[in-house]
Amino acid sequence: MRKPLIITLLSVPAVMYSQDLIVKSDGSEIQAKVLSVEESKVCYKKWTNQSGPTYSLNTDKIFMIKYENGEKDVFSGNKDSGKASAADDDADGYVEKQPAANNAELVMKYNPKVEFNLKRKDSKTKYCFPVMGVEPSSVLSNEDVEMSFVRKAAPSNYGSVALRYYIEIKNKTSKIIYVDKGNSFRSVNNISTPFYDPKQVSVSTGGGSGASMGLGSVAGALGVGGLIGDLAGGLSVGGGTSSSVSTTYTQQRILAIPPHSSVYISEHMWDNYKGNKWKQISEAEDFRIEPKNGERFFKEECIEYTAENSPCKYKYFIKYSTSSDFRTYSSINANLYARYIIAKGVYTNYGENNWSSEKYMNKCYNDIIPNFVSVPSMIVGRCNYDY
Repeated sequence: MRKPLIITLLSVPAVMYSQDLIVKSDGSEIQAKVLSVEESKVCYKKWTNQSGPTYSLNTDKIFMIKYENGEKDVFSGNKDSGKASAADDDADGYVEKQPAANNAELVMKYNPKVEFNLKRKDSKTKYCFPVMGVEPSSVLSNEDVEMSFVRKAAPSNYGSVALRYYIEIKNKTSKIIYVDKGNSFRSVNNISTPFYDPKQVSVSTGGGSGASMGLGSVAGALGVGGLIGDLAGGLSVGGGTSSSVSTTYTQQRILAIPPHSSVYISEHMWDNYKGNKWKQISEAEDFRIEPKNGERFFKEECIEYTAENSPCKYKYFIKYSTSSDFRTYSSINANLYARYIIAKGVYTNYGENNWSSEKYMNKCYNDIIPNFVSVPSMIVGRCNYDY
């Protein structure tokens, strides 16, 4: 009985590393068996169904193909495909950087032991929230940059606070690092959006208007999904302008990180413009899960998942360059999934104004997860209802 089991286990590594990986321009990935690479399209079969239909994908929608033998094809829109390596810094296009020596340690930091204070009940509830983990395949750190998830009691509407996570990018070099938010993506269950939002947000307290001629004003000429190498030069990337009656906010598309410094690529920001009237300016990371098809859980039940079967997945793909013209560029990535789903609401009381206190917010989570406060690297979502 043991011999077949041993053979099966020994065969697992070969399966895990024998598929091709198609990385699309929006940061999503396809595990595949690539059949052919033509000038305008790539033909492939899904890795999990190689006897099934043959699919094709236009090369202008593909960022890179990682083949099972370790080789890569890097695509740049409709331009000629090519290969780049870390040893060829003068070549145009993607330059792969190996994970830093502490990368595995950083990944483990976001997968801490989780304590629970739960008493499972027979009745059911739709309210739940996830405790997230980071997949081992993530590259949070290389020789240039390091990505961190920073827990914040962020400002929210009505003067309250909300649990959010800011993505911090640290420049480890003595050079300026440039991050292109227009080609850096957040993917939630395979639905991807860029970090850069070209919309301007104006908050007005009276008559009149303000205007800002930063990068957001000319984003239409560039295109949010424009190629990194095609960024226009000499553009202002300033923030907003204000007057006595109006403030206009715009996002920066290009973030310049000074040597040995850090910036937030996502940030939670609200503006109180009149009495109890608030407007959201920008959003940070907010991990939520919505039960499908009216699914209910037993109250205070805790369901554990793996990266493969988790119903809640977030992926982050950050592109950066050491040159302002992005002639060459690299990337780091983080793949998060719900390690646990806790079937309990995180209840607050507006009437007593308790939610305006960071201390009370921490107490709400610590009552359910006793080591929540003591382990700041733990990534916890919020309940699946608006508060």
